[in-house]
Amino acid sequence: MTKPRVSELKDELTELLRRSELWLEALGETAYEAGNSRTEYQTKAALLQALRTRNASTLLTVGMFGAYSSGKSLLLSGLQGGLEVRERETDFGQMADQFVSLLPSASRATTAVPARIVPVGEDSGVEASGRGFLRVRFEDSDDDQWEDVGNSPAPAILAAYATVGADRANRLDSHWNREVAEIELSIADFRVPAKLYDLPGYGSPNAIHDQIVKSAVIEADCFIYVTHATKTLSEHDLDLIRYLYQHCRSARKRVLWVVTAIDLATQVDDSGTPAWKDTVEQNNLYLRENFTEDGRPDAVFIGEGFIPVSPALEARAAMLEARGDIAKANNCIAASRMDTLRQALQGLIEGEAGHKYIANAATEAKNTIGPLTRELEQRVANERLPLDELARVLADQKRYLSHLDGAIPELRQALSEDLKHRVERSARPFRHLADHFHAHLDAKIRATDLYVPRKANQIQVHKAQILQSWLEAPDGPATLWDKQLASFKANLRSRVEECIDADEPADSLAVPPLDMDSLTEPRMAAHHKAPHDLVKNTAAVIGIATPVGATAAWLGSVAGAGALFPPAAVVAGAAAVVFMGVQLLRRAATSLDLLRQEWVRALDKEADEVRQQFIFAIGIQGEKLIENLDDNLDDYRRQVEDAAQRVRDRINDPDHRMRKELVDKLEPLSAEGKELTARLTQLARLRR
Repeated sequence: MTKPRVSELKDELTELLRRSELWLEALGETAYEAGNSRTEYQTKAALLQALRTRNASTLLTVGMFGAYSSGKSLLLSGLQGGLEVRERETDFGQMADQFVSLLPSASRATTAVPARIVPVGEDSGVEASGRGFLRVRFEDSDDDQWEDVGNSPAPAILAAYATVGADRANRLDSHWNREVAEIELSIADFRVPAKLYDLPGYGSPNAIHDQIVKSAVIEADCFIYVTHATKTLSEHDLDLIRYLYQHCRSARKRVLWVVTAIDLATQVDDSGTPAWKDTVEQNNLYLRENFTEDGRPDAVFIGEGFIPVSPALEARAAMLEARGDIAKANNCIAASRMDTLRQALQGLIEGEAGHKYIANAATEAKNTIGPLTRELEQRVANERLPLDELARVLADQKRYLSHLDGAIPELRQALSEDLKHRVERSARPFRHLADHFHAHLDAKIRATDLYVPRKANQIQVHKAQILQSWLEAPDGPATLWDKQLASFKANLRSRVEECIDADEPADSLAVPPLDMDSLTEPRMAAHHKAPHDLVKNTAAVIGIATPVGATAAWLGSVAGAGALFPPAAVVAGAAAVVFMGVQLLRRAATSLDLLRQEWVRALDKEADEVRQQFIFAIGIQGEKLIENLDDNLDDYRRQVEDAAQRVRDRINDPDHRMRKELVDKLEPLSAEGKELTARLTQLARLRR
């Protein structure tokens, strides 16, 4: 069955979110009239507004990689229509083009700060017009602590935050002596509903930047790898592209390959072919030769190959159009080929990413209003309870609260023990990974000239393929964990049903039922524990030492972002860190034979590192489910307490003259809440 178009689903979700906001406002007003606070409803309405803004602007997250001076900053700006061209007079009296982009270009490859360009809707509450709204996170800040810089920052101000070593005098006074971790520029005018990550590459000398890059890689739906039209790919690009390969292969993500600045490579050869076409051909050949499987190019990774574009030509078209030269403007737009790249991104949105984003937003909205809907339905029923039943109901509610106070901690402990056993079972095959590596790689390593980067790369690429195949084999760890995770979710649900039902069904207690589906669904970001807390809790549950260094920070950051990532993808990323360490052995070795021996011996260390990261990654998945359960049960217990308080109020004031009027207002709100929840649930099922 064909899925509905993303644009149609987006419009439907926008309507439901707007109606849900109005519903919450009406519910809060009714609560206020009844003498209660409406703060909770206002908070939830604000969350839905944020969801509506996100739904209007972001349906894809793109990680952008490229070597130094690849033209990445201009391309990123051009994709979103934020690249401007201005004519200025040179020292020789000639006119030259000056391009102004959303982000500055770093002076060196290692000085770029990770940056994200985030499109926002009109009602976002952020003044993101013009050059956008800049905010910054510093290295001494918490993961979710951002500080505003302001709207349409001047290029010198933006550079002071976006590049290491820039003139800090251009920063706000309070920011002079602080190191920037990452920046975010929100823009109101955009061409593609996508969040773009400008990533300086992995292996940064700054550990914080390296952690952010790795977290962004996990979060990204796809990647754009950018090269410049004036130079072809070389051995210097192998490490970064292989890093993408190891992740994308396991996570099944797409890479869009782009040759940019084709306007700077227009000189023709004897056959009349422009230089940029030769660059595209050579780069495609480079991918086909270096990333193969069973002797053939890896078609899934390479895709359609490099797309030639020129953001500069498209920016020049805007200038020509403003002057009234429409014909030349149209020619520049066609020659820029930028719409071809945007269409490729739109294809990814229509394929999987857009549906996923809409489903996730619908799930969050459903989990926001669903509990209130059930609580409201039960409240209407409570208000109709005969007075002579109230004392019995209140006594039952008190006994039930006492039961929950004892049963919930026991439930949490039982699930933690169950998770530990399941993690151990899933990790058992790792006893054989080192032998598997040696059986498939030792002979190849000993027959390869590892001093030749392309040949060494073939070993690394083959290693990534072996690892993925082993992980996802019928008896591989990733396959075992998929089964264990499904069984763990079923066990969690069964134990929760046993815990909350006890001997008192919800109907007899006059409390709303717990939404069992929400137990295994992600909650709003506001509910997530700090990354270091989640890492610490996971280590305690599965009984291993917390990983140290950048890898632990990376896993914590990913977990804190709420990513329920597939284990194989995380393991491939963690393994890439180890592979980078192997590459360093080349520098220390004094002979080819010694280097080969070091690579063979390193396979044991790599296998152990992969095992540890796998255990930790799947442990975090399970711990996040338990954390989610804690939040749901806390909410459920509060609802029981609220129900008991309402019964007390009725007992103390049985003849409240406004009761019928209140019920008359609540009934239509209850019916609308049920309808909204049902429709949001249908959209949430797009994820399945």
